[in-house]
Amino acid sequence: MTEYFDHKICRVLVRNDGTVCILCVGGIDAPDISGAYSGVNELPGWVQDKLAVLMICDPTPPTKQVNGVGRRINNNTFWIDVDGTIPPDVRVGIGNLNNLQKLTL
Repeated sequence: MTEYFDHKICRVLVRNDGTVCILCVGGIDAPDISGAYSGVNELPGWVQDKLAVLMICDPTPPTKQVNGVGRRINNNTFWIDVDGTIPPDVRVGIGNLNNLQKLTL
């Protein structure tokens, strides 16, 4: 099978009822978070962080890529970039200087 993506990307659809559907493609070493979620608060923290950045982007086509984060496609659809490892959840390091030193943003 030919690999079309050199890294994993995830399509995130935030439905009008607040539920979230994620479909990930590419990058066999990246975490697979594909599935249905009851809301944004149920997503992994690092996905919430990237989604928050993209939600402030203009959804009017043509949309722009945010390096290391992804792209907003329209009002409810987002493509999130995922590298080969789980990105650090910055909330883990709050209040703990040892963890903060390990994070790279």
